Amino acid sequence: MHGSAKIMVGVAAVATIAMVGIPGASAARTTKASASARTRPLGTSYFAPTMAGGGVTIFVSRDRRQVRRTTFAYQQTCTDGTTDYNWDGNQAIPLSAAGKFNTSYDSGPRTDPKFPGETTQLVTAMSGAVNKAGTRIVGTTQVTFTDTTPAGTVKCDTGLVHFTAVD
Repeated sequence: MHGSAKIMVGVAAVATIAMVGIPGASAARTTKASASARTRPLGTSYFAPTMAGGGVTIFVSRDRRQVRRTTFAYQQTCTDGTTDYNWDGNQAIPLSAAGKFNTSYDSGPRTDPKFPGETTQLVTAMSGAVNKAGTRIVGTTQVTFTDTTPAGTVKCDTGLVHFTAVD
């Protein structure tokens, strides 16, 4: 699983570019008519580039009661000296009246019959808050992956990543 995660870097990069576009690429084509024909309401789609080699996208419901979906594309530094590229996502996270959200996941140690003696564990966390104007989300996220084999343990960690996602 550790090696196959590196394939996801291309997928994550393409997905990030597709979601936010290439800066300046469509600026010349924007007209008053196209600006008024938005396909999404303001304050529902946010993006932040991160120092973790990727970005965070967050989609909020129109009524601002739920974070509908998050995606975090990242690179992790591993204890064996390698760099791992992957992404993580969450859905249907409650959003408090104050605009705050928090989610976490711990897979616990998992075994795979294809790899006897190996266990893996994935731990993720993301929290944030939407400002009153609904124009940005400030938060943190972290992903840790641990792969234990008879030969030893490799731990890959993004570290705590701070982000400011804007609409």
